[in-house]
Amino acid sequence: MTAVRATAGRPRVLAVRAALVGLVALLLGACAQVVPGTAVPDAAVSAPPGLEVFYGQDLAWGPCAPFAATEEDRQIYADPALQCARMQVPLDYAQPQGRTASIAVLRHAAPPSPERIGSLMINPGGPGASGIQTAAYLATSLTQTDVGRRFDVVGFDPRGVGESEPTIRCLEGPERDADRRDDDTDASSAGVTQTEAEEQQTVGLCAQRTGTDVLAGVGTRDVARDMDVLRAALGDEQLTYLGYSYGTRIGSTYAEQFPRNVRAMVLDGALDPDQDPTAELIEQGRGFQGAFDAFARDCTSRSDCPLGRDPAQTTRVYQELTRPLISAPLPLPDGRVLSYSDAQQGTINALYVEA
Repeated sequence: MTAVRATAGRPRVLAVRAALVGLVALLLGACAQVVPGTAVPDAAVSAPPGLEVFYGQDLAWGPCAPFAATEEDRQIYADPALQCARMQVPLDYAQPQGRTASIAVLRHAAPPSPERIGSLMINPGGPGASGIQTAAYLATSLTQTDVGRRFDVVGFDPRGVGESEPTIRCLEGPERDADRRDDDTDASSAGVTQTEAEEQQTVGLCAQRTGTDVLAGVGTRDVARDMDVLRAALGDEQLTYLGYSYGTRIGSTYAEQFPRNVRAMVLDGALDPDQDPTAELIEQGRGFQGAFDAFARDCTSRSDCPLGRDPAQTTRVYQELTRPLISAPLPLPDGRVLSYSDAQQGTINALYVEA
């Protein structure tokens, strides 16, 4: 398997749903480990000076249909139990009177009950995964669980992502298809130089189409501050949070910035904050290979396994099936093609779900 950064999608949502079942006791019992911060903010609920208008805003809840980006989204978001709103936050917290960002928020409210605890805020990671999509999928399966009965399930699209505005814009339409066809499999010096040049070009397009002022304001610390505004707007004195993958970095950053405002956190698949991106990708690749090997052992025990019957040969067989796509992408009925990177990404997304 080749290490490829995974993207959001239903497989990841299903993995989050499965793992959440085992985390109920932690969330209900408020077992939180707070990461010490270098600065201690004001007590819970109080708004930092100059941000009162944001912390005190009332969210105007309504139907979620305007947030649907796909037909599948439209079907899920049609559930009348789901409510959506937009939350305003400063694009630059150092200049709260300046330009604002609009954060897309979705919730599934718990039924009225004296046992209701508050909101459970969820982020599935990515970075770039949709929190509203994840919350919508999860909420439909949690209604009859202790979590669904005692928490409003809340998701948000981090600034720059999904239905939040402004959105990061880099590659569009045919450019994205062309990027998908470029598999970056040439590890020679010339190949690496070419890849670096292409990445620099993409960064330039991001800056040109999104604006450097927006890009400067979409960091993890900004997202963590948005979470505290959302906590207050939801009426919660403290945050209950569930984060996966990159969502664990958001959670730990929040705990550093707002230690008094944490009720409980579950950080699953935590990222090492001291690990450089290259080492992170290598470790991620090992994890995907391990998941693939586990899948292969199960697959080869079945008579219809397309990877054969020998677990030791499955990676080789998989590569024999997919590597021809490097030079000859598979034409699709809609006129697009299935590239090698598409095949890798589809496989990796599936590896998030236990077979």
